[in-house]
Amino acid sequence: MEDELLAFYAGAIEARRLSRGIGQGEFVRTFELLEGVLPQSAAVIYDAGGGTGRYASRLAERGHVVHLLDPVPEYVDTAAREARGLKSMTVGDARALPWPDAIGDVVLLMGPLYRLLRREDRVRALREAKRVAKAGGIIFGVIIPRWASTLIGMLRGWVYEDAYAELVQEEIATGRHRRPKFWSSGVAFPARGQRG
Repeated sequence: MEDELLAFYAGAIEARRLSRGIGQGEFVRTFELLEGVLPQSAAVIYDAGGGTGRYASRLAERGHVVHLLDPVPEYVDTAAREARGLKSMTVGDARALPWPDAIGDVVLLMGPLYRLLRREDRVRALREAKRVAKAGGIIFGVIIPRWASTLIGMLRGWVYEDAYAELVQEEIATGRHRRPKFWSSGVAFPARGQRG
């Protein structure tokens, strides 16, 4: 995977995002939507871009057979240590899934569609998901719009900080989300006067 993508996901911020703050609400709501489309009986689920396994682990707890893939080795290692009940965990790329054709009841793309910036890469990931899904299977994808950081920044008052305004401008123009250089692993964006 591209060095920029691996660098973005390195460390603790993204790994714990769904278990704190506004990320907890995102997790609960996304899981509600996902459960609304899943088969009632146990399904074979392939989670492409599954991170540290937060969704995959919850799905396994509900009786599904879940295979996780993520491009970040650190996240797959974390899933191996912390996620419970997963059938397999693999380092890999959603654009070239290692799984056979037509074997999944469900294929999840809950990261690749917004982290892959080029249209052709997103199309490749979708084609791979379709290849892995059984006929009549479900492909569940998640996107984050380019204006998401604007909304979060408005909610938290960050849009008045120059560095955050630059982040928002680049994200809206290119789709690329780059954290400010001073963004530490414990603080998403420091309050005024707290930067060194």
